[in-house]
Amino acid sequence: MEDFVYLKGDVSDVINKLALTNFSLGFGKVSKIQGDFVLPNFEDSSALKLNQKINYAYISVEDLTNFKLPKSAGITKLNLGKEVERLAFFETKNFQINGTPSDLSILF
Repeated sequence: MEDFVYLKGDVSDVINKLALTNFSLGFGKVSKIQGDFVLPNFEDSSALKLNQKINYAYISVEDLTNFKLPKSAGITKLNLGKEVERLAFFETKNFQINGTPSDLSILF
C-alpha cells in the first residue's frame, strides 16, 4: 500500500470495542469522513453490531478508484463499475448506521 491515509481524533476503550470520537479520516486529494465510531469485535461475527455516526462525509469517486490497495487484497485498485465512476462524488451530513450486517438501519 503506497497511499497515505490521515487520521485524527480521540481513541478510547479496549480493542474489541474501540471508540473513536471527533474522528477524521482523509485520503486521496479531497475525500474525508468525520464522525464518532464504535468499532465492533470483528472476531465474533455473530455479535457484530454497528453504531456509527457520520457527521460529514465527502467521498470523491476519483479518490476511491485511485486508492492503491495492499498487495494482500489480491487486486491493486477498486473497480466500482462504470455507473458509479460517472459520479464525481458522494456527500452527506448527519448520517447514522445502526444494527447488524443482516439488519441495518440507515438514517439520513
